[in-house]
Amino acid sequence: MPKKPHLIEPDSFNDSQEIADRFLGGEVVAIDLVGCEPEMARRLIDFSSGICYAGDGQVRKVDKGRYLLLPSGTDFDPPSDPDGPPFVGSGAAALAAREWTF
Repeated sequence: MPKKPHLIEPDSFNDSQEIADRFLGGEVVAIDLVGCEPEMARRLIDFSSGICYAGDGQVRKVDKGRYLLLPSGTDFDPPSDPDGPPFVGSGAAALAAREWTF
């Protein structure tokens, strides 16, 4: 059965611990930084990139301010919507993170 990513909408850098714990536990993590201050968003992306590098995973930008952290051996191809805007780096449509499944 397809599984939804764990969505995190951080309101402080303290949420980085949850990001790391979920990712290192093998879960796909969706991070929505749209409402974050630019400096905090930058720090969280830097942090997330580091844990992905250390954990042999990937960070994918899926839309402005929205990222996926994919543990090693995990891939993601969102469903497509021909009427919607394109996903960054994909032919699939940008859907709300709550709609993503794996």
